[in-house]
Amino acid sequence: LACDVLDERGEPDRVGEVTTRDAPGIIGRATDVENYLLAPESGLWETFVDLGERVAEGQPVGQIHFLERPDREPAVVHARNDGIVFVVRAIATTDQGDNVAVIAREATVEELYRPPLS
Repeated sequence: LACDVLDERGEPDRVGEVTTRDAPGIIGRATDVENYLLAPESGLWETFVDLGERVAEGQPVGQIHFLERPDREPAVVHARNDGIVFVVRAIATTDQGDNVAVIAREATVEELYRPPLS
């Protein structure tokens, strides 16, 4: 199969072959506060993990560097739960409280259709 898109003139532009995954995608659920990792202080964020990587609770996922204090050790941010890295901060400049990573837990399609608990 070939994939068609429109070019800048609105004409069909063949861009290549369609590829499919070997395995289905992963559904992640990040509904708990511990899934969201926030910068403990302002500085430059350095990521240690890749998107889709499985991490364990307590595992370092990145660190904040302090430009005004190069003598100070970076502040390491640790995963607060086991899960899969679904988000990592792309912009290095970080303010205290900025989201730097999201560690989601794997969910099933069936779980998404369960009615909420009352």
